[in-house]
Amino acid sequence: MEPKKEENGDESKKNEDETTTTEPMKEVSEEKMKEIQELIQKQKIDEDGKLVSMQRQFWDTQPSMKLEEEYTKTGPLDVHKTPADVKQDPYSLPGGYEWTTMDLTDEDELQKVYTLLAENYVEDD
Repeated sequence: MEPKKEENGDESKKNEDETTTTEPMKEVSEEKMKEIQELIQKQKIDEDGKLVSMQRQFWDTQPSMKLEEEYTKTGPLDVHKTPADVKQDPYSLPGGYEWTTMDLTDEDELQKVYTLLAENYVEDD
């Protein structure tokens, strides 16, 4: 690679992978800025500082709590199921995957499960 002259006259090598952006950031149009401000103004906050409910096209269709709902119910999500209530045939998996049955009383297999979980699923503290 040829040395390039810098503005101050010094020669230096530029890394081929190095990229610099000389384009200015695109400005937000005045119309888009007004739209954003209108959305912000539609957000209503009550005297306790909580967001007051507004219509949400996606989340209003989901089986989840609404912002204004207070969580009071505890317990299992599903009713108690017996082994007879559980689907006996395994769900289908994408190509290249298969179900396996592990014997967790076997120390080697138990160690494999432990390693998989310990190295791939981390509990956030």
